Amino acid sequence: MHPPSTSWRAVAPLLIVGLSLSACVTQRVQQVEPHWVRRGEGVFWDVAAIYGVGTSATGNAGDTPTDAQPMKVLKPVADERAQAQVETILVVYVDQLFQDALLAGGDAADEIPAIQAAILSEGVIVDRWIDPFSQAVYSLFRIDRRRIPQAIMTAGQRDAAGRRRLAAQADAIFERLRPQGEAWK
Repeated sequence: MHPPSTSWRAVAPLLIVGLSLSACVTQRVQQVEPHWVRRGEGVFWDVAAIYGVGTSATGNAGDTPTDAQPMKVLKPVADERAQAQVETILVVYVDQLFQDALLAGGDAADEIPAIQAAILSEGVIVDRWIDPFSQAVYSLFRIDRRRIPQAIMTAGQRDAAGRRRLAAQADAIFERLRPQGEAWK
């Protein structure tokens, strides 16, 4: 009979290989396409947030990131595209805020770019998915509805009263613009 340390040394490489293989199998199971990827590139809303989906592809189906573009390049591209999807809606959102403010007798129009930037800065990439076949990277960008009034209040340098009026209207404008049902693209 061998001493316990000798038999352990013989079994350890087999355990490592076995655990590595089981990790690969587990990783494959977890790579099921998320529901937000099936929606495709674009914007969608729910009662709590605005989401943008962006993607970046490697080139040909079956390419690995090293065959086409490295993953460190693809992730930021997908992130920027997801953010850009939301940015297109923010233009409409902030425009609607200012139309309502003008009707109410306010004027903070000089601060439109600052307010758009402040709202956009509240967003974060909340998920990413890499297609195991094409190696395309998908990013999900989210702006929480509750953070929009806070962003409006911190944006710009002047007309604090106007910003307060805009922040008070933020929720109503969100509901007015939010589509009822499927994605708004």
